[in-house]
Amino acid sequence: MELNNELIKSHIQIGINTCVPMSVEMVLKLEKRLPCDETSIQESMKSICPVGGNHFDGKVYNGIEFKQLFGPEQGHPRGKDFPFDDLFKTIREELEKKKFVTVSLWEKEGGFHNYTIYDYDSERDEFLGVTKRIIGDPKLFEEKNVKKRIREMDGTDILVYNIQSETK
Repeated sequence: MELNNELIKSHIQIGINTCVPMSVEMVLKLEKRLPCDETSIQESMKSICPVGGNHFDGKVYNGIEFKQLFGPEQGHPRGKDFPFDDLFKTIREELEKKKFVTVSLWEKEGGFHNYTIYDYDSERDEFLGVTKRIIGDPKLFEEKNVKKRIREMDGTDILVYNIQSETK
């Protein structure tokens, strides 16, 4: 899928622990459900530490309902028994529906950070993701090896969503 580069460029992460709400806001903005300069979801959660995908499971923002999948809360702890094939199939299905997927990846600097998966590179059998970093850094960070990183960290959770009119 094509990313709206101007929207992504103006999107920011406001605090050190707001990467999950930042990713939710990014999806809402890409789906034209939130103004480009809006950070109210991050603002409302910046004092919660840590904020995980489970904080958004079943929550509805501007007509979009988010659902956490493949996390420990759904019975999928990281490890050798993690259902990688099911996870990757789910991500592909969401992309085929022209939807974005948020994913939590381990950073080499330590800690997790959320990325928005926006496309699949069939030649390399890899997912492509983007993210922003803290405190208004205008730089867009791209990740071209999302599947590889998920395998290296023994699995991860994702957030998917439904636009409410689709679920009625």
